[in-house]
Amino acid sequence: MMGSLKSCLAMDLLDSFHSTFVDSEKIEEEMHKSILKIINKREAKLKMGEVDGYGNDFLGSLIVAYHENKRITLEDLIDECKTFYDAGHETATALLTWTCLLLATHADWQEKARNEVIELLKEDQSQNLPTYENILPKLKTLSKFCNPTPHHDPEIWGEDVQLFKPERFSEGTLTATHNKFGFVPPDLEIVLIALTMILQKYSLTVSPGYVHSPIHGLVSCPQYGLQLTLHPIE
Repeated sequence: MMGSLKSCLAMDLLDSFHSTFVDSEKIEEEMHKSILKIINKREAKLKMGEVDGYGNDFLGSLIVAYHENKRITLEDLIDECKTFYDAGHETATALLTWTCLLLATHADWQEKARNEVIELLKEDQSQNLPTYENILPKLKTLSKFCNPTPHHDPEIWGEDVQLFKPERFSEGTLTATHNKFGFVPPDLEIVLIALTMILQKYSLTVSPGYVHSPIHGLVSCPQYGLQLTLHPIE
């Protein structure tokens, strides 16, 4: 359900927005319409006689709860879908954004991470793309870089929580984390793969136009976006 819902929503939202700035109410409205469209397609399949018209995934279960058991309202159903979309998409995007900012700010660590990626890819020429099995467990520098990015609670991390200290994770993450990613790190894997692709081809610097102004909603993100300059690596 997650994959199909996210891909359908992404296509609908891209079709709806053509400018670089979109009002938040417009985003909310279009997302509501897109989710409702997906639900209506499932309902239409059942009316046409398909036995599993609602679907045998979590979205199908929500539609059953709405139609047959009346345990949730239509708005509840749509809100649940928004939660899945945001949790599956926005968290990875935010983590990648802040990690790129840290890499661009700390050029020495960026170079260490790049050298590590290049060396690992040289070791395994059989793979066209970095995968979890052959690359990600070995990305020690990038893993240190990503790990401190999401954590800001001084009760857990101490008074120096805002300091850039990748060395916190020099002995691994088990003794230096607190329920990281709810015990499951899928977003970290996605971000690491993206970073390996970026670092192979570009060096990152912070654009003069960047204004550091984090805002906090479902996830923390830059209020005015992240402006980076990408320099091609020859």
